[in-house]
Formats: sequence, C-alpha cells, structure tokens
Amino acid sequence: MLRWVEARSYVGPDRRGKKRFRLFNRRRVDLSEPLPGVQVLLRLLHLRVLDLKTAREAMAQFRERVNAASHATREVGQTESAAHLDQVKRKLRVVNASGEHLSPADAEEIQQSVTSALAALR
Repeated sequence: MLRWVEARSYVGPDRRGKKRFRLFNRRRVDLSEPLPGVQVLLRLLHLRVLDLKTAREAMAQFRERVNAASHATREVGQTESAAHLDQVKRKLRVVNASGEHLSPADAEEIQQSVTSALAALR
C-alpha cells in the first residue's frame, strides 16, 4: 500500500520501509497517510496547476503528485485517465530538460490534460 507524505520539506511517497526500530531516527512522528482516492488526487492536481510557479522545487513536487496520480489510476484500471497523465509527465520532462520556466501555454496544456484525465474517470 503506497503511503503519502505531505510536509513543508517533502511532498511525495513515503520512502521508509516497514515500521521498525531506528537508531537516531529524526522523524519521530509518522507524517505518512494512505494515498487518497483517484478522484481526490486528480482534483488536487487540477488545483495545483493553477498554483504552479517557476521554482524547481514546486515543479518537483508537482511531478511527484503526477507520478502518484498516474500510479493510482493504473492500479484501479483507469487507462484512459492514465494516458492523459502520461502526456503531463512528458510535457514536464520536456520543460525540465530544456531548463526553461513553464510558459503560460504549457501550463494551460497541462491544465487541459489534467481536466481530461478527471473527465475520463468512469
């Protein structure tokens, strides 16, 4: 079961393994929670596109959210929705590889793909 961490310093899947005793564990409180439902993930993505800034950190967090949503849609068999999210992942890879900031046209294209992914849910 994939668990999700949403903290100011980290957003993404929980990278820790099974719960066991750890010497010098810096994270005393378990901040992870179960991955939300597919519709919730896609609605959050839809809102996050509007807040997406040019900062690399914001882009990295958005990429983690897209990867988690894509994984969740594939798990529940929503292949059409996952295909739209794959388009978003490709667009983010191109923007990241070019080193440029996300243009308003790219942001709108990502917004349309996320909206299409949400509409494709059955």
